Amino acid sequence: MGYSTVCDAVASGKIKGTGRSGKGQAGAEQELFWTPSDFSFTSKSSAVSISDWNTAVAAGNAIYLGVIEEFDANDTEATFYESANGNLRLKTAEAKRVRQYRLVECSCTHASLLSLDGQNGRLLIRTSRGYLKARIEDDGTVVGFKTNQFDVGLLTAATTESPSFTPIDVTFATPIDDDKDVFEDSIDFEFSQVDQVFNASLSASSITQSGTLDFTLRINKDCSDVALSGVLESNLIVEDVNGNVLSKTLTPSGDSYDISVTTALSSAIVYFDGVQNISSVLYTSEDLTVSV
Repeated sequence: MGYSTVCDAVASGKIKGTGRSGKGQAGAEQELFWTPSDFSFTSKSSAVSISDWNTAVAAGNAIYLGVIEEFDANDTEATFYESANGNLRLKTAEAKRVRQYRLVECSCTHASLLSLDGQNGRLLIRTSRGYLKARIEDDGTVVGFKTNQFDVGLLTAATTESPSFTPIDVTFATPIDDDKDVFEDSIDFEFSQVDQVFNASLSASSITQSGTLDFTLRINKDCSDVALSGVLESNLIVEDVNGNVLSKTLTPSGDSYDISVTTALSSAIVYFDGVQNISSVLYTSEDLTVSV
């Protein structure tokens, strides 16, 4: 059974109650967050708490996609075969809920969104009237709408009349159940006000192997040549090619970091350990392979 503060619902009978006290609308889809399929908010109150959203982001469980500039709704109803004599009616295709969202983003953000291409999960939606649209489960947890198609397309060409768009094509996996178990509640924040995760770009130089694998690690704020300061040894993981964690030391050196890895190997993989809080800003990174 769904939950909506939009409808201003009153108690109904044990049969399927269609009683209503209003015809409220949540508004148009306006902002998107992506989560893994197994992520949920523990309760209705948790789902509308910006503190719990920030916690989810810091744990790597929620990724802000952005503001929907435009979208097409390409929904289709279920289709049926019916015999000429009317004795047989068979469903031949399920109803589908399909969207093409178009976001206006810079090329760096677009590149980051491309990393989600093909990554089915769940979408949480904030509407133009300030409502969170999601789904409430039987145990009271709140989840996003599950997808079975999530394709991030190429950045479109800007014209003199319109910007470039990041297109995201989405097919929702269970639209009928989503409608039955809808969760709609007002939130006092925009998705853009939730903590966001920024990329850190890693590069290595002065790589040597003399009993330990030593190198200088440069860490830049994403899409810039501005060095990221304040990185600690605990922020980084160094592994061998088989995924075994290697011991390391980190020493700040100007706008870089001197790394010494306890290994006789000639290569290692270094990356941020998930989402890291560095000087009150959240960062993550892609893997960097360091080789002599």
